[in-house]
Amino acid sequence: MVQLTASESEEIGELILEPHLGLSLGPFIIGFLVDALLLGVVIQQFIMWHTYSASSERRWAKFLVYYLFFASFATSGYLLAYILHLFVNNFGTFGHFLDTNWSSPFYLLDLFSRLPVSAFFGERAWRLMGRSWLVGGSITLLLLVSAGGAIGAKVQAVNDQLGNTEMYLVYTWLGSEMASDVVTTVCIMWCLLRSKTSFDSTNRVINKLLVLTVETQLPPTIMAVGYLIFYVMVHVSTKFETFAAFFTCTPKIYVVCLLTVLSARLKLREERSNAWRADTYRMRSRKEATQQMTIDVTTETYTHIEAHGVRGRDQSHVLPTLPRTMKYPDSPEAPSTVDVGHSGDGNLSAVHLV
Repeated sequence: MVQLTASESEEIGELILEPHLGLSLGPFIIGFLVDALLLGVVIQQFIMWHTYSASSERRWAKFLVYYLFFASFATSGYLLAYILHLFVNNFGTFGHFLDTNWSSPFYLLDLFSRLPVSAFFGERAWRLMGRSWLVGGSITLLLLVSAGGAIGAKVQAVNDQLGNTEMYLVYTWLGSEMASDVVTTVCIMWCLLRSKTSFDSTNRVINKLLVLTVETQLPPTIMAVGYLIFYVMVHVSTKFETFAAFFTCTPKIYVVCLLTVLSARLKLREERSNAWRADTYRMRSRKEATQQMTIDVTTETYTHIEAHGVRGRDQSHVLPTLPRTMKYPDSPEAPSTVDVGHSGDGNLSAVHLV
């Protein structure tokens, strides 16, 4: 366990930060500004959620939102105090930028906001997958490993400022965090894709859910990947030593994504209801059209026997036959009347053209 004295921290800090002041100090300012901007977004989303959706939420969901809302203020308050500590109270010094007593609590602040949100989405994925214990157990294990890595990194950062244990714990924290986000996103998207039907209105709602899933799961994953990349680059060049300070705004990303989902649920429920009514109307229309196109065919057979010149069984007499006259329309080429006669033996005897 190695602890740096104040003079040693100042010398190392000046050696690392002074050659590239813009790159070294910029991430602190930019991270603070982005966090303040996201805090305003959280406040606006919370007001919209509380006005339109809070009444229909379950009790535990309300508690989660209220907890994250106040946790966002706590994170921003601590970040403001940290910025004042660096740029106001200790202006012109470099050793405080390496003080892990101030920077290490951000591991826990990230954990306190990220873990509940990841558990919320993980629970949704578990339900969509039919309460699969494989999915639920995998997500729970990854979240626990991530929490253990964050807590261990915080403790190790204070106790051993020059050791490599913190680096391995950070890798564990970020790697399990990314894995849990990816597993949750894949499970939700796969279930939504399987839910598509032959109805366009229902598919439009499912497509919106797919887009919402990507929009709310992708930003935290990108932040975790970016943090991991810059953390690795620190060991390549000292110019990236303070780039991780930008990611102090990461907890707000999780809160914004959660509030986005909760606020969109009311509109999605309405669209789902409209889609259900439209699909029901279409099914009824198809049924009525099928019924209208049904044709009932009744077949009646009528038999008429007309005998002309047919002999009886004993062939002793001939049935009387009468000549028939068929009239045609007047035509210069054809006769007007055809007289058909029969002889006594039933054979055609003569055709008289009149």
